[in-house]
Amino acid sequence: MKDGSVQMTITGHLAKRSWIEEHEELVEYLRNFSIFDEIGFKLWEHPFVFKEVMKRPHSRILDIGMGHGSISWVFSRHGHQVVGVDQYESCWEKLREIQAETGLKCVNGDARNLEMFQDAEFDIALLVSVIEHIPSNTIWCEQRHVWKTGRMLREEMPEKMQVISEAVRVVRPGGLVIITSDIYPDYPPDMNISWRDMLGIEEMDRDILHDWPDLCFSGSSSHKGRVVSVGIMIEKNGDNAHQQILRRARDLKYAG
Repeated sequence: MKDGSVQMTITGHLAKRSWIEEHEELVEYLRNFSIFDEIGFKLWEHPFVFKEVMKRPHSRILDIGMGHGSISWVFSRHGHQVVGVDQYESCWEKLREIQAETGLKCVNGDARNLEMFQDAEFDIALLVSVIEHIPSNTIWCEQRHVWKTGRMLREEMPEKMQVISEAVRVVRPGGLVIITSDIYPDYPPDMNISWRDMLGIEEMDRDILHDWPDLCFSGSSSHKGRVVSVGIMIEKNGDNAHQQILRRARDLKYAG
């Protein structure tokens, strides 16, 4: 994205078998944390995020949509100062336990409006398995096994981009936003999030996936067919980077 000067550097990554094999020790290390159960541990997502964050020691991290706090707890154990935010009451019973045990700071808040945090307050912002659950009616659909149409996903894009914009806003220039999500190769292209439309990442669109033999597919009880995880890293280069995302979201909204 460019707007006078380069405000962001955006790169996309696909979950690959070769990456997991190369980082086998890291994958097994993270499995040893008892807070990760078989459902909570993501074979590629969590090691990928951990590797990138640990390149920036002693960072101040905002974990947006922290869920049960697994990622926040691990990073706090490795010398990072972590604040987690989530708005779902279903998560808070577990979060209160973790707070009592670890002293981890948790805030009740909406990812679409992080008004409780100042601009450039953090070094890193995490959106790990969050974007696909925005907006909140997504949770309603998932609980009832009602799948969204391509039109619904397109209408939601501006709201998803608002979340990404807020994540970019709260990190400092030079800071990093790490996003993970899923692609469903067996679904029609328009029933997947379009990272090409949202952030201009061409190679992560469902209809032009490449390196099929090397992709790491997983199954899911809530989805029919294969799932491949993706990672997006946004390095913030300028103070107004988040405004670029909002402008793009507005353009998409009016174009729709």
